[in-house]
Amino acid sequence: MLEFYSKVSHLLRNRNRFALITVIATSGSTPRKPGAKMILTEGGEQFFSIGGGAFEAMVLDDARGALADGETRIGEYRFKERGEGAVGMACGGRASVLIEILRGPDLLMVFGGGHVGQALIGKASSLDLEIWVVEDRPDFLDPERFPPGTRLIDAGPGFEGRFPPPDRDTYVCVLTRCHRTDLCVLRRLVNEEAAYIGVIGSRRKGLRILAQLRSEGISENFLKLIRIPIGLDLGGRSPAEIAISILAEIVQVRNRIAPREKRVRKISPAQDRFTPKEGGTARSPRAS
Repeated sequence: MLEFYSKVSHLLRNRNRFALITVIATSGSTPRKPGAKMILTEGGEQFFSIGGGAFEAMVLDDARGALADGETRIGEYRFKERGEGAVGMACGGRASVLIEILRGPDLLMVFGGGHVGQALIGKASSLDLEIWVVEDRPDFLDPERFPPGTRLIDAGPGFEGRFPPPDRDTYVCVLTRCHRTDLCVLRRLVNEEAAYIGVIGSRRKGLRILAQLRSEGISENFLKLIRIPIGLDLGGRSPAEIAISILAEIVQVRNRIAPREKRVRKISPAQDRFTPKEGGTARSPRAS
């Protein structure tokens, strides 16, 4: 069992996504008893066994479906040759199998270790995120600037060197020192997956960046992923306030909450008991 949990720990540490399969109940004759476990990774690797044969093949097929839709499920399997849930075996038993979808922590990938990047990483360290900072200036990769556990990556001058690509569970924040390096990073991300891509800057800068990338033939599908200005509009200007706005947007995206327009409900003075009447003063809530 130690070997099994060592494998689970290894997969989680390396941010793999996988199905953890456990036999949770049995009756009659079955290949394995409750507690038997195996693993199926998103890449198709299988580790350990819950009994092999047609039963295991059927469970693995269901696990692939669970990986595709990201949902944990319980399967019921009958060791009969025909009928619902039948695995094509004549043992006559039944088994219930839990298929859990596990993955390592989401990744926050911050391009730029300046004031905003440092503030963002400092505040993000309390969330369940692995954090990488990617810089082209070695002086900005001083471990003293960041919380313990932050991975520091030197991307070479102008971000033209090597760095690990993001995946679909990665939240990318482009906070580099200038327009040119922002564009360089975005060009490197074109063929990569990401759950979120945000770029710091004004709306005017955003229009310029999108126009430049569009002129280079970059697809509209990729351009639609880019959020610029990055973060929710909370009105803040300091690095700490900007960091909070970025994290708020990332939390919104992680929880699959669609952005909502702010709507102001119009009411008449007669409906608003706090509107001063002519010649009078508004009543406070305490006075009502």
